Amino acid sequence: MTSGIYCFKHKEKPYIYIGSSADIGSRYKGHLTAFEKRNHNNITLQEDFLSDKLTFEILCKDINQEDLLYMEEYYCEYYLDNGYLLYNRVLPKGNEYVNVMMCSKENLKNKDIRFKLGYQRRQLKKQDKELQDCYNLIYNLKKEIEVLQEKIRNDNGKANIFTQIEAFGEIKEGF
Repeated sequence: MTSGIYCFKHKEKPYIYIGSSADIGSRYKGHLTAFEKRNHNNITLQEDFLSDKLTFEILCKDINQEDLLYMEEYYCEYYLDNGYLLYNRVLPKGNEYVNVMMCSKENLKNKDIRFKLGYQRRQLKKQDKELQDCYNLIYNLKKEIEVLQEKIRNDNGKANIFTQIEAFGEIKEGF
């Protein structure tokens, strides 16, 4: 049973998950079980594990139980100061950093809902504009029809396209 601080690092990007445990071996097995069952509470970490993008490292061992949280906080600050984003949903107490990586299932669900609502709003706005364009087109066509009907009424009996079609079923040459 080895206590200490461990991490899962992304192989390509500066992403890291920092954890602490009184028994790193047990904690690691717990993570693996959750990953394999596809029910880890950190969905981003879960997806990156399934994509084989993570490595596991022990950062320091044999830490007193009382110092584990302090050391975890120290490593979080260290990696944040060095440009990493944390997979961790929450940071150890006392840490004033803002973690911008949204990785919990709840956060991703809320982010997804906001995205879907935004997409639906954009689609509705687009459909409203298309509908308004159709109404405008119909209105303009109706006005053009009224103008043409007025021209036909003012034709004073002269032969026109409409009377030819009605009389002969076709347009005669020389019209």
